[in-house]
Amino acid sequence: MAAILQPEAVYCISLERSQDRWDITRPLIVEAGFPTVEKILGVDGRQLTSEEIKRVTSLYTRYNIAATPQAPLPIGCVGEVGCYLSHVKIWKQIVKKKMKSCVVFEDDVLFNPNFTSDLKEYWNTLQNKEEIGGLFFGYINRITNPLRCQDIFAGLQGYYITYAGAKKMLERWKPLEVPVDLYMGMVCKEDPERTPFYFTSVPLATYNNFNSSIDREWGRVQQCPPADPPVDPSSGGSRLGVWIPILIIFLLLVLLLIDK
Repeated sequence: MAAILQPEAVYCISLERSQDRWDITRPLIVEAGFPTVEKILGVDGRQLTSEEIKRVTSLYTRYNIAATPQAPLPIGCVGEVGCYLSHVKIWKQIVKKKMKSCVVFEDDVLFNPNFTSDLKEYWNTLQNKEEIGGLFFGYINRITNPLRCQDIFAGLQGYYITYAGAKKMLERWKPLEVPVDLYMGMVCKEDPERTPFYFTSVPLATYNNFNSSIDREWGRVQQCPPADPPVDPSSGGSRLGVWIPILIIFLLLVLLLIDK
């Protein structure tokens, strides 16, 4: 597969503390036709200092990270900051080294059975390959039907990106406000004609059901307290405790009226 796309490098983003993921995913990437895949240490959001986060995020994002709960669209946890910076790290490397193109995977990628043949078939249908910015083949969902990326989408399990595409994505990458996949879609929507990005007709790769640190962080920060938390009756705050004396008084008044 690498022979078809002819990337100068194939990278897989993986955290230093996720060696097990790399051990599982590397053979899958090799089997998919990318034998020279290289592990790129991702940016661990948990290890970022508050000052490092402040340098790359907006006031809105920092507020949202601290808030409980968050809306689903904005960046809502430090893991998403680290994921975003990991992709930026690769884009910068592509530009710095003046690499013609590169293939990027995340370490939870899973390939469809016909990945190699389907990607080859789709690649051969693309026109003006020398002018494109990239090709997303590992994504979860795209909002619009056209194969040219013109709106936000979810998932960056695998994609091909050119030197021009990396430069385009680096033009306005900060301050961070949304996850990196949504950011890429927004850039494409605002400027779809220049250095266009494309989707394969269907996703050719998806994600492994690992216990994602980002998912865990979202689960933690989105746990809201119950709307009506239980009250300890001994504290005097029980609703039943409030109504009992009133009921007793009401019954006494009724009895007095009956006696009369």
